[in-house]
Amino acid sequence: YFQVEFPRNTKISPTSYTLRHDLNEAFFLRNWQFLGSEDGENWALLDERIDDDHLNYPAESATFHIAEQVDKKYYRFFRIFQSAPNASGDNDMMLHGFELYGELVKTKTRSVASLYRADMTDAGPHVYMWGDNEHQKLGMESEDPLLKSPEEVMVLRDKGVCEFYGGTEHSLALTLRGELLSWGKGANGRLGHGSDERVLQP
Repeated sequence: YFQVEFPRNTKISPTSYTLRHDLNEAFFLRNWQFLGSEDGENWALLDERIDDDHLNYPAESATFHIAEQVDKKYYRFFRIFQSAPNASGDNDMMLHGFELYGELVKTKTRSVASLYRADMTDAGPHVYMWGDNEHQKLGMESEDPLLKSPEEVMVLRDKGVCEFYGGTEHSLALTLRGELLSWGKGANGRLGHGSDERVLQP
């Protein structure tokens, strides 16, 4: 198989990919699986080709489209796995080029204010917050005015947070699906919820 790995803070939701045969006049790829993984161990089947005949000449390339996902997912690892012999009947994989197309996102660790902080870990979109909790802008169940050690915002664990912004009185989180979450002080409609009410959690 052939595999690529992106940096730890980078993931892609693929829509299509291009393969290019090398300069050899034989051994054309015919059967393969295109796989994606978040951790390099558990793989999802994104596309499968059986007896495909798009590659027939030296240095020829072809682009393959991936069926639209019901739930868009993002991956860090990608693999072309040859699942059966090539056009010459053996198991040699002759690839000279690979291109990947789709939506790219990068997770970030960001200091959001001088009095409190939110971190998103490299292991995944887990948000930890601590410090000044005025107006419950940390997103915790606790209404303590000060959190002295990091605590995970559990309600954000499965949201797929990719960006985080915070002010002195409220916080915002953007998810991979394009949802904007807001909580904290709601005065003057700053949370965008259509009211002035305080929101304790995302």
